[in-house]
Amino acid sequence: MERRAALNHFKAKIVKLYNARLARRQIELRTQDMFQEVRMSLFHLIKRRQRREQREISEVQNRDHGWQTSARDIVRVFSVHMRSEYRPIEFDEDSVRTMLEMGYGSVPDAWREILDMPITAE
Repeated sequence: MERRAALNHFKAKIVKLYNARLARRQIELRTQDMFQEVRMSLFHLIKRRQRREQREISEVQNRDHGWQTSARDIVRVFSVHMRSEYRPIEFDEDSVRTMLEMGYGSVPDAWREILDMPITAE
């Protein structure tokens, strides 16, 4: 059990380090994008707007062949289509109940101290 706790501890540290590194990269990319946007020509701005308009879904046709243009109606048409095309995922209710009764998701007190420790680059 101690081995599992140590493994989970190191796994959590790795995830936090990776997320911190990824966040720093995202900030760097955003600042680079801002500087590049300042230097964009009028041609590039127009092209970007045209591409955005081409990708935007402004209307869809429902099953009754009526056109829907509001965002709420478009989402509703999409969800109705997905429900009719794909069936729900089957699962065993007893297995889910057993898994919930086992106490997954609750962290023992001994592990909480380990998980609360700050993560360093070491």
